[in-house]
Amino acid sequence: MGVLDIYGFEIFELNSFEQLCINYCNEKLQQFFIALTLKAEQEEYAAEGIAWEAVEYFDNKLVCDLIEAKKPAGVLAYLDEESVMPQASDKTFYEKAAKNLSKHAHFAVPDAKDVALTKAVELSFTIKHYAGDVTYSAKGLLTKNRDDLFLDLIEAGGASRSPFIVSLFPESKERAGTRKRPPTASTQFRASMSDLVNKLVSCSPHYIRTIKPNDEKKAGVFTVDRVAHQVRYLGLLENVRVRRAGYAFRQPFDVFVTRYRLLCPLIWPKTPEGWSIDKAAGSILKLCDISSEAYKFGKTKLFIRKPLTLFTLEEMRSRKLQDIVAMLQSAWRKYLAKKYFREVRLQAQGIFEGKKRRRGSWALYFMGDYIRASESAELTRLLEKNNESRILFADVGEKVNRKKKAQDRAFVITEGAFYILTPGTFKPTNRIPLQNIEAIAMSKFADGYFVLRVSEGFKDVEADLVLHTVRKAEVLTILTKEMQEHLGRELKREFEDKITYRSKKGVGVLDNLMAGSGTEKRTVSFREDASMGKKVAVAELEDVAKMAPDDLCVRVSPQLGSLAAIQLDHKFEENKKAAGLAKGKKRTSRGMPSGGGKGGSAYGHKLNK
Repeated sequence: MGVLDIYGFEIFELNSFEQLCINYCNEKLQQFFIALTLKAEQEEYAAEGIAWEAVEYFDNKLVCDLIEAKKPAGVLAYLDEESVMPQASDKTFYEKAAKNLSKHAHFAVPDAKDVALTKAVELSFTIKHYAGDVTYSAKGLLTKNRDDLFLDLIEAGGASRSPFIVSLFPESKERAGTRKRPPTASTQFRASMSDLVNKLVSCSPHYIRTIKPNDEKKAGVFTVDRVAHQVRYLGLLENVRVRRAGYAFRQPFDVFVTRYRLLCPLIWPKTPEGWSIDKAAGSILKLCDISSEAYKFGKTKLFIRKPLTLFTLEEMRSRKLQDIVAMLQSAWRKYLAKKYFREVRLQAQGIFEGKKRRRGSWALYFMGDYIRASESAELTRLLEKNNESRILFADVGEKVNRKKKAQDRAFVITEGAFYILTPGTFKPTNRIPLQNIEAIAMSKFADGYFVLRVSEGFKDVEADLVLHTVRKAEVLTILTKEMQEHLGRELKREFEDKITYRSKKGVGVLDNLMAGSGTEKRTVSFREDASMGKKVAVAELEDVAKMAPDDLCVRVSPQLGSLAAIQLDHKFEENKKAAGLAKGKKRTSRGMPSGGGKGGSAYGHKLNK
């Protein structure tokens, strides 16, 4: 790989031989660049069977011939001719060039009136380059072109004992034994340009066009007129016009389909068998509602006419990628959640330590958030306020208040606390940090009631809480797991059919005046009631104020009592067998055995008013 770095086009107040050579070089390379671009376009279109549309552009071959041609003679030819004439001068060269080239469309000399007015335009001529008009001074051109280095000096330099000095005179070997006049500077420059173009033709060149944003060499300064002038004289407009007149974008079918296949569900993520690659590309364009006039099918490539079509596809792809990323993230989170709840469910098999009956509760699929609490903006703000974000459990249950009335509440467990909130609005009624939960007390029956024992030093919730949920095993397992991992202690579990708990004092109207005045001991008793029916899985909370004003009683049917299996160990299959669940028995949508209690639930519950 070779890198060719060339001077930019030069236009100064005084332009001489050096500027003429540099601008001639740029003119020559521009001609090669345009010719190569058009040739490459034509060859690719012909190979792909696409009709070529002629494009109008400025062909600067006329300017190149004006400078370098020998027949008819150009500027450099007249300069070389005058350089060998003994009596020649800059004026004779100027007059000869003006006489013979004045009719050329890209050559001009000033009027005699202008010469009479000022000497600045004396012996000057203008060449109309592709980049703009440049006025050159003929003064000193012959001297610079002759490059008069006498032959004896060249031979002396070539005979030096210093390799460095010999390297400065490479022509000494070429001209040894000859008396030929040395070639002029313009002849040498034309020969170098010819060699350069031949090398470029044999390569696969790629161009980088640089733009000078300002003349002050300052960062962040963009001079519009200066840049626009460069864009014009660098031929960028012609190049873009050539590309856009045909098809601005072309790409092999397989590359196109690989990049944009995600936009077409017919071939995403896998192309059906028997589909050709061009059919797949066509289905993408059709589904994206791209007009058939905006593209053409070649033999191996897709040609798109306007950049806007490509921009549209890229925008659609970018949006689709965001959807795919969200889908992958959702799938991964779902996998992690399922893995987490499988582990929690496995731990739940032995959570009751063989001291409590269970009626198929292990068949419930642990899902954590059953009421979509994570989508609540109100709850999100509440959790952020307490530096919490992860919801481990959320479901609707019941809280039994100090007046022995059951109230619907939402139970939410995070990594830091147990929340009791109003359903729907998620306004908090109680928040108990995990470190303030002392124990959970339960009966030995398969009911859903439990007492959440709160530490006495916690002033926000001064009493224990009597709660009910059909997902008691999941609540207990998650609380146990979180307290082990974050607090390093076990959650104490109590199993009694008569549980004593702390409650706020008093029952009645006057108690409203005594709120927060202290706590007192109360009890909640659990008993099996055969009159409730053996086939009904139900637990009822009844008011026994007539018997004991401060007590609660929960009646359970035999289905939740003596007929329910005692959970013994962690082994799911043995528990399943012990519960008498037949293999392949029909289940409800939530994974519960069908034929349960009221409304298809595992438990029924009511409060006698």
